[in-house]
Amino acid sequence: MPSITLHWLNILTKIFPSKNIKYTVGDCSGSFRGRRYYPDLRHVPFINLEHGVKIDIFIRKVCNSEFILICDDDIFLIDRSPIDWALDKLKSNKKLAAVSLFPRPEYKKRLNDYFKLYDGINLRKDISRLMGSYCIIIRRDIWIRENLYFQQVKPENWKDVGNFFDTADYSNLKLIELGYKIEFAPKSLQNKLIFFSSLSLWGIKIQSTLGNIHEAIKPRPGEYEKAYQTAVSIINFNEIIRKRNYFNNTSLFPNTFLTKTIEICKKNLKKNDLKVLTKNLKKKFKKINQIEKMYFINKYKSYG
Repeated sequence: MPSITLHWLNILTKIFPSKNIKYTVGDCSGSFRGRRYYPDLRHVPFINLEHGVKIDIFIRKVCNSEFILICDDDIFLIDRSPIDWALDKLKSNKKLAAVSLFPRPEYKKRLNDYFKLYDGINLRKDISRLMGSYCIIIRRDIWIRENLYFQQVKPENWKDVGNFFDTADYSNLKLIELGYKIEFAPKSLQNKLIFFSSLSLWGIKIQSTLGNIHEAIKPRPGEYEKAYQTAVSIINFNEIIRKRNYFNNTSLFPNTFLTKTIEICKKNLKKNDLKVLTKNLKKKFKKINQIEKMYFINKYKSYG
């Protein structure tokens, strides 16, 4: 979603304005125009391949820094303290391969499944959580030297186990087996990140169904929750886009699709669950508004 990406970039460059940092945006939409506002931005139009595959290509072919911050554009930093902390850790320990600023939230069942799939040594005593790929800083030379990949891995017996290695998880276990370290940000620093889950994925589903989201819902837990969170979040981001006049004040897509999705979700969610979801979203956008005030993000001229 180009407008959200621009908003994410705008905040990040205010937090980290250093001239020694090269910002790279992988654009799978074909319509991102960030270089109109950031001439030094490395803008790479790209085919929308599997997420881990895209990251692997960028690590090997596009980014060549000693340290690479990989960050989804629906994760916003409140300030620079998590990145400063991570860089200090990396610079003080050459065996530190990665610092996860936002670890994989649901990991216990995954780990149990992964231990059945992984053909290496017994890692149960050495690994208790997963780094994820949402917001992570890696030491590039280790990734290249050890031939590590972020892409999903499906061993022959994955169907028997009922799971496969999701993005970054196989390399997570491989790094520990090879004797490298992975650091996880403490909760106090994780709280400096505002996390919106799967906005692009569910945004596409809302758009493709014209808001009739029940057509895209699968019979598994959390589907209506994700659809509701996405619809409410995009409505809020549409308002930010309107205020900032991004891309000639163009909304991500019509609010009619979003309001229809919200109404359908409300009918399928328990009242208490709906209350919790709404409360959490209000907290997130309160923080987004605080970031705006803190860094005084200038209003751009319209693009068109």
